[in-house]
Amino acid sequence: FGGLLRQRQRGVAHIDAALAWARTSGERRLELAALRARGGDAAVGAQLGTDELLGPLEDGARLAADLGDRRAEADFGCRLTVLEASRLRLAAARVRADRVLARARASGSEDGVVLALDGLKTVAWYLGDTPLLADTVRELEPLVRARHDSWLIQWVVFEGAFVPAAEDDWAGARDLLHEARDLNVRSGFPAYAGHLRAYEGWLARLAGDLEEARDLGTRAVEE
Repeated sequence: FGGLLRQRQRGVAHIDAALAWARTSGERRLELAALRARGGDAAVGAQLGTDELLGPLEDGARLAADLGDRRAEADFGCRLTVLEASRLRLAAARVRADRVLARARASGSEDGVVLALDGLKTVAWYLGDTPLLADTVRELEPLVRARHDSWLIQWVVFEGAFVPAAEDDWAGARDLLHEARDLNVRSGFPAYAGHLRAYEGWLARLAGDLEEARDLGTRAVEE
């Protein structure tokens, strides 16, 4: 693990070097890409704290607005929304999600709307706001499927599973979780297989099937 962590830290150092070069040379598009990477998964993997991610992302959102890049602006906004939700600042996350979506719709950028809806979906899931989650997934899913976005569709289906779960439709929820796992296998992101399986076990436990919940939990750890 130590070797992997050092590798990720070197990755962040390379991002910082690219960001510094972009700023000194006036390459604003490169600066935009570096700021997004600085608040992305590489930085999370290097165990940077959330507060260390927010600054670059806020800078990136402002730069994207200055450049008139509505897709990038929505991308930064979505990432900031997810980070706010993940640390349970849910009121702030909802306000940001609504603002990002409104700006994306006003800009006419379908890419921006997809990214903004992704952020709103995550907030709705964290809040347990089933009507909002259902409406957001209903709008987002056909857009994502039309784009053949193998990364995002697994999460749309996954979070959509909590709509039937909220109605005690355990079979419907688990069917969607199975679909999310199948999509994950085809997506090329197998590291999330255990994560998705763990939620299957969670649903089995809530449905009262404790033996299957235990078996699913064991398989999730193995995966």
